[in-house]
Amino acid sequence: MKTRLGLSVLALVATLGAAAQAMSIPNGAYTLGSHPDGTENPPPYGLRLDGLLGDNSEEYTFNFSDASSAMSMTISDSVNFAGKKTVVISGTSFGGEDVGAVYNADLAGLWQIDFTYDNVMANGDMSELWTDDADAGNNTGKLTALFGSTGAEAGRLTAGDMFDLEDFAGSHDFSFKLKFGHRGFVGVSGFGWLNHRPSQANDQSPMDHIYASDWLFTAERIPPPPPVVPLPAAFPAGLACMGLIVARKRMKKN
Repeated sequence: MKTRLGLSVLALVATLGAAAQAMSIPNGAYTLGSHPDGTENPPPYGLRLDGLLGDNSEEYTFNFSDASSAMSMTISDSVNFAGKKTVVISGTSFGGEDVGAVYNADLAGLWQIDFTYDNVMANGDMSELWTDDADAGNNTGKLTALFGSTGAEAGRLTAGDMFDLEDFAGSHDFSFKLKFGHRGFVGVSGFGWLNHRPSQANDQSPMDHIYASDWLFTAERIPPPPPVVPLPAAFPAGLACMGLIVARKRMKKN
């Protein structure tokens, strides 16, 4: 009876441990997609930067789930802040001016996105990560156009044009957050606000926030490769002995 009870307790502990791990956001690599609950969906998007080219009435979105997109995120221990995390969002995404359910064909293509959050905090079970509002503006990145505008939009955007990005908190107590169950999506979502402007050398002036400019993406962890288990030092010698034994048995039979 005691043995059965002990096994039941161990099974329960293992089950609870697996459940806790499933609801955590550990260090590692993640594939990013467009969130299903974006306000301007369709087309779906993982990033929105209205007014990107100077007209605040224009909406610009970036579809992380497009077949041509390849967006990822890595979470690691921060080398600058003890006990904190670093979150890096990077890759290429299809996007451009959202003109309803489709993109403006003259102003849509691939973009390079790179952004780094440092000093990221996490709760005890790693089920939620966030950046504090006091740190807003210290996390930065770049957006780079990989195409040029055409047709009626010719001349507005050139391949290689770059835009500065920085995090923004406004009235919130965080600028960026990773958590489960956000806006109806049961998995991990990333969301938070950004400021943006065309890149200019040595421009340290404050950025204005344009509504709406924010992340809203899904994140799926890429399983890490299984650990390599080293063979015992005696393993090759053991195989050799087994080979000799088999050979001798065959000789005796003959």
